[in-house]
Formats: sequence, C-alpha cells, structure tokens
Amino acid sequence: MYKTLIPLLLALLALPIIAHHDPSKSDLATPNLSYEPLDFRHYWISEKIKGKRVLWNGERLIKSDGRIIAAPKWFTEGLPKTPISAILKVKYQQVDDTEIDWHESKIFAFDLPDNAGTFEKRYFNLVYLVRGLRKDHISYLYHWPLKSEQELLNYLDKVDPNKVTKKGLRKVTLRYQAGSGGSYLDIDACTEARAIVVGYKVDTSDDKGSLLALLVETLGGHHFYIGAGLSEEQKVNPPKLGDAITYRFNGKSADGTPLFVRLTSKASG
Repeated sequence: MYKTLIPLLLALLALPIIAHHDPSKSDLATPNLSYEPLDFRHYWISEKIKGKRVLWNGERLIKSDGRIIAAPKWFTEGLPKTPISAILKVKYQQVDDTEIDWHESKIFAFDLPDNAGTFEKRYFNLVYLVRGLRKDHISYLYHWPLKSEQELLNYLDKVDPNKVTKKGLRKVTLRYQAGSGGSYLDIDACTEARAIVVGYKVDTSDDKGSLLALLVETLGGHHFYIGAGLSEEQKVNPPKLGDAITYRFNGKSADGTPLFVRLTSKASG
C-alpha cells in the first residue's frame, strides 16, 4: 500500500500550485489551460491582405475551389512554371471575374508549394523570384521575425485597429502543407476587456515560488492565464483573488478563449 501511495503523493506535490475561489467548479479542477507560450524563434508575423486566395499552377491562376481565373496574358506574363500560392487583391473585391479591373489588381505571393525545405527557405526563394520579375502588380507578402511574445504584444498595442484589422503568425519551421495545416495563426484587431482573478500559476522549480501568471475568469465563464504584462511589482504583490483586472487580446480561439492576452492594469470597482 505504501509503495503505491508514495509515488502518488510525489506526483501531486510536483503539480503547479493553483489557488482559486471555488474548488467545487469542475472546469477549474480540470481546466483546458495551456500555458505553453509560442516559441517565437519559429514564427514570423505578416500583414493580412484582403483578397482571393489563388494558385498559379505554372500556366494559369486558379481559385481555391479549382475554377480558373481568366486573367489577361500581360497580367501573368513572366510568372515561372513553378506553382505559387498567392492572394489576388482586386478593386472593390469584385466577385465576378469578368468585372475585375486588372489594371487595379495585384498579386501578393506568399509560398512556393513545390519548393523543398521549411517556409523560411521557401520564403527567401520567393522573395528572390518576385524581385527578379520587376512587375509593379506582382509582389510578395512581407513576413518578419519576432524575438519574443512581449515584442509581438508591444507591436500589436501600437497598431491602429481602425486601419489594419488583421495580421498573422506563420510557423516557419514546417515544410509546405496544403491549406494552413496549423502553420498559420490569425491575429484580429485589439480588444480590451475585464476579468476576475481566481488563481495563480507559480514556478515550482523556483524555491521562492515566483509568480508566472494570473488565472482569470471572464464574464462568459472562460478561464485562462495572463502572464504577459505583469510588472515586477505585481509578481511580488499580485492582485488579490476576486480583484478585477483589465486585459487586451487579439481574437479568440474556437471555444471563445481570448488569444494573445496581456495585462493592462488592475481595474477599480
């Protein structure tokens, strides 16, 4: 009996310490809470271009549903026999191809499906290819690396939500996959909201039990951790259980959980 209990007790002691206001709630006892931050060495950020997703198959432009786009010869002249994934940006987002004003349209290439290697390698090949075309209406979707989550959050806080609605994160260490394949994350415009502190996440590897994040509950009943935005003072003297905090986020997951969350301040009242 003791041989069975001892490993169990050791396993329990190794779990992160989470305090919350209502231990009877099953969603807090077994929450779907992932506090594994993205490894930003593997992700690049890019603008989101509004338009039609297309494929240049080496001969023609093809829509995502397989239909051919009747682009004039001059518009695709110079494109290689190599397939290119791209966004076709047209004026006023015309639906009917016959209405497209091709002189007001532009191609933003973003991937080379047939190229070997990771996205990082394919991207540099793509940039070299597009620059060599020297066509004003053919460009590439600019991507740039970020060093950390905090750098991303600082950047998102500076973006004017009235001018740019979305950005995206692309995982650059993957080989090409049809569709996004989980390699691309949408980033919506910034939103601010309030939540209640219901617990804490501490560093169990640290003898001092340093605070890593706050466990919060929204008015909609979602629970998640907020680590970004915590000041050194707040890590020592964090908001109390039941305190209201304000936070910013950019978009939500399929189950409604805020994404790219950062603490802005402790709310009053």
